[in-house]
Amino acid sequence: MRINPQGRAVIAGRALPHAEITVNASAEIVAVTRADAFGEWVAIPDNPLPRGPRELSLQALAPNGERLRSEQIVTVVIPGNGATAEERTIAVLQDRGGTTAPRLLQGAITDPGARGDTLTLDAVQYDEAGNVVLAGKARLGTQVQVFVDDRPVGVAAADQGGLWQMTPDDTLAIGRHQLRLEQVDPAGVLVARMELPFLRAAPEAIRALAPGEVIVQPGNTLWRIARNAYGRGTLYTVIYLANAEQITNPDLIYPGQIFTLPTAKAQ
Repeated sequence: MRINPQGRAVIAGRALPHAEITVNASAEIVAVTRADAFGEWVAIPDNPLPRGPRELSLQALAPNGERLRSEQIVTVVIPGNGATAEERTIAVLQDRGGTTAPRLLQGAITDPGARGDTLTLDAVQYDEAGNVVLAGKARLGTQVQVFVDDRPVGVAAADQGGLWQMTPDDTLAIGRHQLRLEQVDPAGVLVARMELPFLRAAPEAIRALAPGEVIVQPGNTLWRIARNAYGRGTLYTVIYLANAEQITNPDLIYPGQIFTLPTAKAQ
């Protein structure tokens, strides 16, 4: 996927051979195309995608009449007409269930060499057994060393897009932990470092949450929580208003916080 700041898009993927592919931006159909004999397809919407946040998803009509939907969606934020030279479209690939780490497809830091001092932890996901996936951004050519409670658990290299991802061999114990990331250059010199607390809640604690509650984890944003809860990230304001006593800034939420999620009827 590539979308310019004005919303002009080129979208490609794979499907069953000869399937008809429909590209949806939120509830609107923006393109229809057909996969070739190898299952590859490309779609170019006739009109620019609208300014602001959108969720892109796919539907396929197979030759046998079966209808399928994509297991993944892409959340995009488009600057639109009048965008400055510094503004760029942001596109983040996520699975519908929110169980795997999201992947940045397009954004300011996806260009090699851009913002060389950037080091981020964008997502922490874990299952009930404690298997963890960590993902973030770092400068091309550097490595990210990951520590849990001062214990080294693995090393990941930033790829051509400035993205890194790793899965530690050991599971993470229940309770509070301290994550530390250290970005080092090829000579082993420390370039950047960050630390943050992390809470792995016990499965029974998660199951014991009242209906409509969620425990915040590193990598969570109000947008992502809203997408998982309501199917639309733009409804993050519903969560913000329902938990205003805990949230002083909607861009800053912290691991271990428990938020109330209003019901679909209430929102």
